[in-house]
Amino acid sequence: MGIHIHTFHNNTGGINMNAALGSMQDNEAETIVNMHLTQNGAWSTKDIGYRLLNSNPLNDAAQVNGITQYQDAAGTVHTVVFAGSRAYRFNLEDGTFTEIGAGFGDTDTVSSVVFKDQLIMCSRSLPPMKWQGGAMSALAGWPPTIAGVTVGSPTLSEVFTNRLVLAGDSLNPSMLYISELENPNSFTPSSGPLSAGAIQISPGDGDQITGLKTLYLPMQNEEVLVIFKARAIYLLLGHDADAFTVQKLSGAIGAVSGRTVVQLGNDLLFLSENGISTITTVTLEGNIASATLSEKLTPLINTFNKGLMPQAFAVHLPERQEVWWWVAQDGATSLTTVLVYNYSTGRGIWSLRANLPATCAMTVNGGLYTGTNNGMVQQQLYGNSYNGQAIQWTYRTPFYALGNPRQTKRIREIEICMTQYADAPLTLTGAWDNARSVRLRRQRNLTVFHTPEVSLYDTAIYGQNTYDEPGITRRRVAMEGAGQTFQMELGGAQTTMPIEIQGWSITTINGGLRTT
Repeated sequence: MGIHIHTFHNNTGGINMNAALGSMQDNEAETIVNMHLTQNGAWSTKDIGYRLLNSNPLNDAAQVNGITQYQDAAGTVHTVVFAGSRAYRFNLEDGTFTEIGAGFGDTDTVSSVVFKDQLIMCSRSLPPMKWQGGAMSALAGWPPTIAGVTVGSPTLSEVFTNRLVLAGDSLNPSMLYISELENPNSFTPSSGPLSAGAIQISPGDGDQITGLKTLYLPMQNEEVLVIFKARAIYLLLGHDADAFTVQKLSGAIGAVSGRTVVQLGNDLLFLSENGISTITTVTLEGNIASATLSEKLTPLINTFNKGLMPQAFAVHLPERQEVWWWVAQDGATSLTTVLVYNYSTGRGIWSLRANLPATCAMTVNGGLYTGTNNGMVQQQLYGNSYNGQAIQWTYRTPFYALGNPRQTKRIREIEICMTQYADAPLTLTGAWDNARSVRLRRQRNLTVFHTPEVSLYDTAIYGQNTYDEPGITRRRVAMEGAGQTFQMELGGAQTTMPIEIQGWSITTINGGLRTT
């Protein structure tokens, strides 16, 4: 009787949904939901929850349309939250808030940028607004006077070469408004290198500007303004209003929303109609729309609710070396799915967060804060439940080839290595021969008991305690069934204590030759 041990300790390949059955790498997964990659290569459910910071909803439970931080000239740091038609100063410590302005559209996304000690705020229903810690007011000098042009309200803002740049005006969807040098209160075009200007970006293409992002190029020691449309990308080059030039970078791919654009090093990552791409991939692949960073998630991306893609947004978590994109899958009416891109290993590793609704996000000192569609502010990466509700998590391996394709195998045992914080229920499901039909599935419901680290006599340090600290557990499990390939799925639901999957080994026994 032949015995063979298949050991898989390197589980850091992330999700690969795009590979044909049986062709995935052993370190990849068919899906990883509500787990995060640790520094030691394990997958953990620790601190994947959130709590609500405010006990009373903002603006009678209106949708939160933006959240940002602003430091005024005196050095005071303010958190500003936009909910429905109103803006609030929000206290992240106790969840209290005070109104600072009104007049925004109930569901209008608010973009903001800090320039010349002012928080500049743009939305569809108001002219550009400014705030410096007192009363919110309209930006002086708006609207500009441009011959033959009726100017509306821009929804996008960015700072480029010491100028405030605005775009996203529904009346002029291809117009870029550029302020005077170091003067955000003058946008009326005039002559001279320091003057303001207005530039049309391919106005006849039927597309509109969706995002602006300043990118510093170390090799050239200069900034460029990256201008996104839904299906095109342009660069604004130069420093003086008399010498600005526009260069087309791509005519086949663009960003569905400026809120999905994130800077990572010297590159920009963004959500296009085809998935997550980068400026680098666009350039290297000759503007081929299929050149995406998220090819391994293509089957999932094909299920997105296209109508909600303009509402999608992203946030960069440098301390975790991750970028998160909130999206909506087909049939969903809000953004509840998160694509998580981890770059800690030098290559892109994908996982998913599920049932995590949010409308906007910001990071502060390593913390992640999000808004909801009912006036609440969430502190993410906090605790092990969704504000008291259980979190379902899943890790599903590829189908492992068990050796000789003509030799049927049985599972002698599966040994799972875990770090635990308490006794934990665990569901182990096995599937055979590249299929997950009921006939070929087997499921075990387990309780894995916590084994805390033990303190040696007379070695304790005053004020510290290892009781109930996480311990390493090895659980051996038998699994019914037989076949030539085998897939394992681990899952559970947690509300209190997390679990961390370190790895596993699978021991098989020959179970007879195939006859077909």
